[in-house]
Amino acid sequence: MNAFHTISLTLCVSLLSAQGVFAQETSVQTNPTTSSKPINKQEIPAISTKKLAKLYKAQAVKIVDFRAKEDFAKLFIPKTQFLGANGPYKNFITQLIPHKEEPFVVIVMKEQQQQVLDALQEAGYKAIKGVWTPDFGKWIASGNPVDSIAEITADQLVNAEQSTQVLDVRNPSEYEKGHFAAAVNKPLSQLLGDASSLDPKESYRLYCQSGYRSLVVTSHLKSLGFEKIENVQGGYIAISTAQKKKEEAK
Repeated sequence: MNAFHTISLTLCVSLLSAQGVFAQETSVQTNPTTSSKPINKQEIPAISTKKLAKLYKAQAVKIVDFRAKEDFAKLFIPKTQFLGANGPYKNFITQLIPHKEEPFVVIVMKEQQQQVLDALQEAGYKAIKGVWTPDFGKWIASGNPVDSIAEITADQLVNAEQSTQVLDVRNPSEYEKGHFAAAVNKPLSQLLGDASSLDPKESYRLYCQSGYRSLVVTSHLKSLGFEKIENVQGGYIAISTAQKKKEEAK
């Protein structure tokens, strides 16, 4: 079986799994007041914590989290992909979800839901299965798992012994203009497409320009099973400041 057929089969299984879970949800909702109701002009339904948990456990859909990067790093649903609405998410959505027929669920704050769904519609995504307004108190109380991203400050990176591999996930042109001396350039576009150049058993520290893109990549690597990874808060902007401060202190 070649790669094309493997991808096609995987997508078909995901679509059938998602349809099965949603069909089951619909069949058990006999009370019309408890059914999911559209909350946006695209008529994509709001989904309950219970329904999201069922989809998550069935591995029926991808979950994309559009919350702020600070909130995501502290707490998120395992294997969730970060794509914060406060950053340039429109630039990366097609790299994160290249197959537009792939079903996924959106996690986004209520006040940002319409702008995110508009952007996804403009990008051609039509398999959005629902929107979950984050309620992690209820999610945790229901016994569902959570995860977090390990982060370090730029000061910690600059002053640490460089025994851990440091990855600069910016574009090559940005890297060439200036980078942390110990860093290897592994652009976001490369790692989202194929992370096979990295070893899941190794430790990595990731940075970009401000901390947004590196968190996108970190969440993606976490979803692939990488556990020994840290995101550098503030990115190269903060690293440059920390390096200057270190030099002045000599």
